[in-house]
Amino acid sequence: IDAAAAVLMGALRGAGDVWRPTILQTSAYWLAAVPIAAVLAGPVGLGPVGLMGGIVAGAAVSVALLDHRFRRVSRGPLGRL
Repeated sequence: IDAAAAVLMGALRGAGDVWRPTILQTSAYWLAAVPIAAVLAGPVGLGPVGLMGGIVAGAAVSVALLDHRFRRVSRGPLGRL
């Protein structure tokens, strides 16, 4: 999942789209990974496994958002390189 996010980030940067993918990826980790990891590690009681589960969930959300952005950007003209 993390490799897919890295490839999508590179493809978007190559297309001239830099800031929006960065914001999407940062948001995915702060708004999905951190709360999910906190719940899984704390109240659910999974400890370190819960932390890793949150990171994986955040990476999956990041890939979904970046994939959506890539599909949008690839329909139009590329930015200045």
